[in-house]
Amino acid sequence: MVLLIENDEGMSVRVDPNWRNHVEPADLDFLEELIGDFALRAKSDPESLFAQAQALGVGPLVTQTVGVFSAEDQDIFDLMQRSVVLF
Repeated sequence: MVLLIENDEGMSVRVDPNWRNHVEPADLDFLEELIGDFALRAKSDPESLFAQAQALGVGPLVTQTVGVFSAEDQDIFDLMQRSVVLF
């Protein structure tokens, strides 16, 4: 649903454009705020954001995978292809 991608150019935040369809209605406002915060912090404090995102283990947004990815990682590649860049 949300990808934080770090490369030589910095960090980008990408989201599945249909993410709201995969979220409980009670969590929408919280996640909208959190994703907006991610986009702001990707510019101002990417290291802290990445550390926080890696530790998400409880709540409506949970980290599933952390690592180096390539086009061979089909699930991640598919999500990247259909996601939109927020920052």
